[in-house]
Amino acid sequence: MHAGAGAGAGGSSAGKGGGAGTGGGPQAGTSGKAGGSSGPAITSAPPAWMPPADCGGIGDTCPNGLAGCSTKSTCQLEGYVCIPRLPTGATSLPGRTAETPYCAAYTCMTFEEASCFCTGEAGKVTPSCSSPSALAGLCVGKDSSCESKSCCEGLSCVETNGGKRCEEPCTSAADCSTGCCTDLYDNGVSICAEMTACTTPCKKRGQACEGGDFDTPTDCCRGTCVQSDNPDFGGCRPTCTTSADCDTGCCQLFSDSTSGFCTDAKYCSCPGDGDPCGPGIAYCCEGMSCIGKTSTEFVCRPDCTTDADCTGGKCSPLSDDSGKICLPCGAHGAACGSDLQCCGTDVCADTGEGSFSCHTACTTEADCGGGTCVSLGDSGAHACREP
Repeated sequence: MHAGAGAGAGGSSAGKGGGAGTGGGPQAGTSGKAGGSSGPAITSAPPAWMPPADCGGIGDTCPNGLAGCSTKSTCQLEGYVCIPRLPTGATSLPGRTAETPYCAAYTCMTFEEASCFCTGEAGKVTPSCSSPSALAGLCVGKDSSCESKSCCEGLSCVETNGGKRCEEPCTSAADCSTGCCTDLYDNGVSICAEMTACTTPCKKRGQACEGGDFDTPTDCCRGTCVQSDNPDFGGCRPTCTTSADCDTGCCQLFSDSTSGFCTDAKYCSCPGDGDPCGPGIAYCCEGMSCIGKTSTEFVCRPDCTTDADCTGGKCSPLSDDSGKICLPCGAHGAACGSDLQCCGTDVCADTGEGSFSCHTACTTEADCGGGTCVSLGDSGAHACREP
């Protein structure tokens, strides 16, 4: 199918088969090409097509070539559709003018001629035949791009896998001539689609899918099929290059690639100190490590070298000695134990009270400000017992 505003071959000129063109002719032409003034020649159009009783073959298809059209028409071989016959002696197809503002199949027509064309078989392969305003170029018709022009009345501009297109919105199958109302592009907007889209629906975001490589087309409504053990990554996902491309605000790039797929926002906003982390949750921010709080619970903690790197915590070595992290610590006199060390130089000890708490480390009674420096057993450490 040829589209755009360029003129095309018509009448008895030779051509190859294909869909009917949708362009009019902005430039004057000869030898079977459309001519006339540029741009829309009208500012409004009737709301619906009104064909006469006898269309003389205009709008029919002509798969047999020149012999397929009737009294008022001739075969346009680019699409094999019957367009209005040229007047005797004419050397060019009409361009867009006030008299012939409706352009399709590389010619321009009067309202009566266009009504025949668009209500015939030719209209089925010409998306802009959806309304007189669309064919006149005053707005964008069904299945056409709405990146730079508004859709015609009754149509909505929706996001697709390849830009924005005008589609017919619906709430139920009864709203559609095809009998199929579905969220075809997995964007939350239901539109009228071919029945196959309802009988063999594509896969929505997050659903298990197949394909997505050069050899096997994806069966996703939108984006591509991602293979991953992470349930937030695997399945059908919209594609992206930056987080601005995603409705979630988060684009996860493929390995060694500048493109990726949209996923949950938590993967683009790293958790802070003490927040949950790990597989299927989120990665810690730079300068933090994900450590096990229990066998199944993991949290982010700041990396450190000394206690001075920690705010209200203690720099403690990881169990595998791979580094150190800031852990919460107990204040002087607070309860302590294996899960909570004491802040600063205090030590966790039971100095005779029957429970462990944070005490001042000591070597002599003088370190205890009137208290007693108590031995902590075989460790050789001492702690002050409060007076």
